[in-house]
Amino acid sequence: MELPKLYTLEEVAAATGFALRTLERDCRAGRIAHVHRGRARMMTADQVEALIELSIKQPLPDSEAGRRAAAQMRLLRMQAREAARRARG
Repeated sequence: MELPKLYTLEEVAAATGFALRTLERDCRAGRIAHVHRGRARMMTADQVEALIELSIKQPLPDSEAGRRAAAQMRLLRMQAREAARRARG
């Protein structure tokens, strides 16, 4: 049986560019898969690949719809700020 190589979070951070503190925090919170033995947290190559796949952002299928949604959100924020100003007097 061949065991997978384990990489420390420091090695993963150096190889991927992710912040070490973010990796540590996400491991502690259970947001990313990892190997935890004692105080050491490590990741296999498969876990690192899965982490990278989860971090890839996909573009919106219709960029026009995305622009419309962003414009509507800006309008709603402006209306909420204006309503808050009026409520304060």
